[in-house]
Amino acid sequence: MKPGSGHKLIKLLLKDNKALKPYPLPVSCLKTNRQRQAFMRQWQESCPLDSIFIWQSDQGQENLLLLQAEAHMTSGTRVLVYPKQDANLSAEDCLVLCQDLFNYFPELYDLSVTFQGSKPPEAEMLKELEEAGLQCWCKAWCPGPWPQAKWGFYLRRLALSSSFIHVPFHNFGIILHEDRQHAYLTGVDFIQPQEVFSPGPPAFLLNDLGLLDADGRYQPGTLPQGQAEPSSDSPMGRISYSPLLREAEKQVTAYLAGETRNFDLPYKIIKGTPFQRQVWETMKEIPYGTAWSYGDLAAKIVGPEKAPAYARAVGRACAANPLGLLIPCHRVIGQDGQLVGFGGSVEMKDRLLNLEMFNYQA
Repeated sequence: MKPGSGHKLIKLLLKDNKALKPYPLPVSCLKTNRQRQAFMRQWQESCPLDSIFIWQSDQGQENLLLLQAEAHMTSGTRVLVYPKQDANLSAEDCLVLCQDLFNYFPELYDLSVTFQGSKPPEAEMLKELEEAGLQCWCKAWCPGPWPQAKWGFYLRRLALSSSFIHVPFHNFGIILHEDRQHAYLTGVDFIQPQEVFSPGPPAFLLNDLGLLDADGRYQPGTLPQGQAEPSSDSPMGRISYSPLLREAEKQVTAYLAGETRNFDLPYKIIKGTPFQRQVWETMKEIPYGTAWSYGDLAAKIVGPEKAPAYARAVGRACAANPLGLLIPCHRVIGQDGQLVGFGGSVEMKDRLLNLEMFNYQA
């Protein structure tokens, strides 16, 4: 199984071809290993993704999934689901299936899921799916030796839940992201003017907010300084955010407007060496509206005598800080007062320090 995948999603290899036998595939001859392998090979060659899976619902029912993807990842991915004869999927199962697929494939923008050989769901289940943000469709029940598609739904990744939220700042952008359990912030990224994004969750979010041009280039537009865009709406429909991301957006927006100096947000550092973590922990002591040099920070950690030898290492640790703003690496400057060593660019660092200095003096 691919690392980081949903725990119920299992990729089938050619050697696993016998797993196809219980499912009503619309192919007349899949009786031998060779025939099944030929079918799998042909299907996999037609799709740029890993494309044949067994997915197990919470009730332990197994379903065969065949994926078809367009050449460009943002143009849609079709999933054909072949349930076993006695399968009885719930609305919650459908949502979990989508979440597992989005977790497995971070480059997916949306899913069009079609159930093959399965009776259409009851009206109550359809209502549950639509309330959860799924656009459903149904066809009449037409039994036969190879039953045709009966029902399905369409779901955008961001309608299920975005793990990212965007806050504008002048002609820059700030993206905050959280863990999958919506319990902690795990990263803060700074976006440069004209920065180009490859397909992936941050790009999908910015595109839906109308902040990327046709080439995937960041175009923040004319949003007022310190004012986040309406995060509940987008050109493609509603974007779903967790309460944590909405609170993070609120606090960061207030900070950028000079209305608050502190953050009260849970966060977790996922990666970092012991030395880096020590630097980040010490950086949290730097007061609002104050700037320390890398030497000052090193002296706090290893003492004044060893500080010159550790200043560069401290600078590298500052540049690797995954939680800018929350851990204020923008408040660390060069020994000569130069603004260096900030992942969000020197201009962004200058704007943040000026914001704090002005409000501190006021």
